[in-house]
Amino acid sequence: MNTICAENKGRVRWLDTARCIGIFLVILGHISFGTVFGYSVKNWIYSFHMPLFFFLAGLTHKEMNFAGSIKKAARQLLLPYAFFYVLTFLWWLVVSVLRHPEIYPNRFGVVSKGLLGLLIADGYDTKISSMANVPLWFCAGLFWCKAVFAIVENSAREKNTKIAHFLLCAFSLLLAFLGRKHGIPHFEETVFGEYTIKRAIQFVPFSLQTLTLSYPIFFAGVCMKERIFVNPPRESQKAKRIFIVLLSFFSSIVVTYLNGRIDMDGVNFGNDIFLFLLGAFCGIVFIYEFSVLVSPLPKFFSFMGKESLSILACHSVATSLAFALVKYVFRISLKATEENPLHFPLAILFATTSFFLCAIPSFVISKWFPWILGRKKINAALMQRT
Repeated sequence: MNTICAENKGRVRWLDTARCIGIFLVILGHISFGTVFGYSVKNWIYSFHMPLFFFLAGLTHKEMNFAGSIKKAARQLLLPYAFFYVLTFLWWLVVSVLRHPEIYPNRFGVVSKGLLGLLIADGYDTKISSMANVPLWFCAGLFWCKAVFAIVENSAREKNTKIAHFLLCAFSLLLAFLGRKHGIPHFEETVFGEYTIKRAIQFVPFSLQTLTLSYPIFFAGVCMKERIFVNPPRESQKAKRIFIVLLSFFSSIVVTYLNGRIDMDGVNFGNDIFLFLLGAFCGIVFIYEFSVLVSPLPKFFSFMGKESLSILACHSVATSLAFALVKYVFRISLKATEENPLHFPLAILFATTSFFLCAIPSFVISKWFPWILGRKKINAALMQRT
């Protein structure tokens, strides 16, 4: 059977592998670490780790009527967003705000901004809000992708839908470009450690601004669905696939070096919007080809790929616990900040620890509380194998 579309009891094997690799890179990317031989590995990770998940979401998107699409997107994205946000907010309130009054003298203001963060869903602090669980902006951004896609599919004529989507993608990228160049919407420079990020001032409801960069990548995934799943290419030689992996990997490294830091949540596409797209797709091709090569992974890692949304929501707390574990068990106090980054091998160690810690809530939610993720029933067979 062709490994590209080979399934393991109903699940596409390489897809779980790609998600597993992608979510580990998300965890690693959210830990501050220094350069490796003068090269910013973190910039490389950021160049494609979130584009990868928008692409995979488009690749697996199932078209239906408008009401059905919105209902499903709300159940699978907004419900987990609200649940994990409130849970993390309570954790942050108890562990940080109440324990450290010297850091948070104005508790009412801090709590109010945290609650407003639930509605604004901005990965950065704004003048009126702060995000209790930063990575959850992805849920809001993906919801808008699915909602806009459903609007176009159910309003345009069948022959004109692709044209409408392409025009919307072009308009989205143009808006991002104009926003950077002319301040539409208004942009300000934010100094973040060694990086200076130009980003929109987020009073846009529920991370709507992320559509400018995410929708073209989401739609690209939709367009590739037939190519990858319905009419997949023939089984290629292993040597040829390894060549594509190496080519896409080194291409993404070069493009990232030229384009600099990107941040989809901040609508920051780096130095050039075309380099942003090129770097994103080079990284996506690399992960895709590499995932096909190494699949299937052991069952544990396939499970972690399947539960990537839970890991996305839980890994910030898990990483904090990993640092606390080192502090209280080994009596070593480490603080990873942009001004005081970790060494890369140490960051890998903490990311791996956080990854494995996330397996605990992911297993519990998948087995006993699947409704949190918008699932109607438990995949009992998968749980037994895991």
